Amino acid sequence: MPARRRPARAIAIAATEEIRRRLLAIGVNCALAALLVAALALIAL
Repeated sequence: MPARRRPARAIAIAATEEIRRRLLAIGVNCALAALLVAALALIAL
């Protein structure tokens, strides 16, 4: 593998994909937490 550094564009694309994955994971976690809170609120009623 050549020792050239990766183009800035490739690095930016990889970073964007990583951020998108993290935001998706955070969104899923928040949705699950909201569902749990809603379920507990319904049970408490």
